[in-house]
Amino acid sequence: MKKETRKTNNNLLFNVELFLYSRSLHISMIVTGFLMLYEQGIIKLKIITNFKNKYKFPHPHFVEAIVNNKAILYDCWDLCDWTAADWEKEKWQDISYNETLLTGIDFYFKRSFLSSRNNVFSAINKKKIFPLGFNFYVSFKNNPLDKYNIFSIDYLKHIAKKHVFTHKFTKPLFIEDIEATANYVISKDLKIIFFSRLWDPHGKDVWNDDKKKEIEYINKTRIDIILKLKQLYPNNFIGGIEYSRLAVDLCKDIILSGSMTNRINYINTMKNSDICIGSMGLHESIGWKTGEYIAAARAIINEKFHFEVPYSFKPIKNYLPFENYDECLSAVSSLMNNPDLVYEQKKENEKYYNNYLRPDKQVLNTFHIIENNQI
Repeated sequence: MKKETRKTNNNLLFNVELFLYSRSLHISMIVTGFLMLYEQGIIKLKIITNFKNKYKFPHPHFVEAIVNNKAILYDCWDLCDWTAADWEKEKWQDISYNETLLTGIDFYFKRSFLSSRNNVFSAINKKKIFPLGFNFYVSFKNNPLDKYNIFSIDYLKHIAKKHVFTHKFTKPLFIEDIEATANYVISKDLKIIFFSRLWDPHGKDVWNDDKKKEIEYINKTRIDIILKLKQLYPNNFIGGIEYSRLAVDLCKDIILSGSMTNRINYINTMKNSDICIGSMGLHESIGWKTGEYIAAARAIINEKFHFEVPYSFKPIKNYLPFENYDECLSAVSSLMNNPDLVYEQKKENEKYYNNYLRPDKQVLNTFHIIENNQI
């Protein structure tokens, strides 16, 4: 898919070739950012899709780009383990694989970024790695990730999800579906939301006892918080666990209906809430919900971040962190009794989103890093 330069009043213009190897939802935000920048006339864009070559990189959550002759990788995976080279077979390989990968590029933007874990690399390659920031699913018109060759296996899988395995189907969501503006709500009318899901401690994401314990901790934390909030704030809290066989076994009384977990319905409910709760995701990642909360300019209570995010997203100012069940409940009480702080957080998150997290700004800020860092 080739696109020509559009007329623009901007002096800033980048020549971009974008290479897509999978339809991973993880990469949707980055692709959307490039499409938005093209629409605004800021970049000259050529997109090359090669979905048959999904094994080119260690996992399917990569976007490759050539930006003004610089080779860039955007890594949107939850995990930050530089030895996890074979994503499908989950076969642990030597660090030399990723050392070679970094040697062949100019810049690497990592979603789950932790500077201390980059110490396994040579000094020159370590300097190439930068934090990408929060992630959430979003699409844009003419997105090649949403287009299928009707004779392809991908198309058959898409149709099967849409009409048979509907719980796995994700209808495209656009920026206007997710964004909202900060609003002031008095204390008694504040709404709290926490929709979540459970992970199978015996599933494919579990490869050792530590991972099993992590998933069991995630599940227990989510269930305990929801049960207590339903008890403490029956008129202000909306939340529960997405349906699954595991949820039926562990917490059948707080399972959400299918209509409530429908993506559009959930997003609308979230935008009409005030205090949004996020817990740790798989591999200690920052969940996608947190990015959605920021985009919707909501106040946030979030489990402590295990990864670094850029551009001064700070406790108190942007969110209240917690490390355990009691701290989460205390943070909820603090915000419920302080609508002014709720409003201030909403405004700060709206500002952060518009400057740094909106998909076009997230990608454009990586361009600024490329321009300002000559490696």
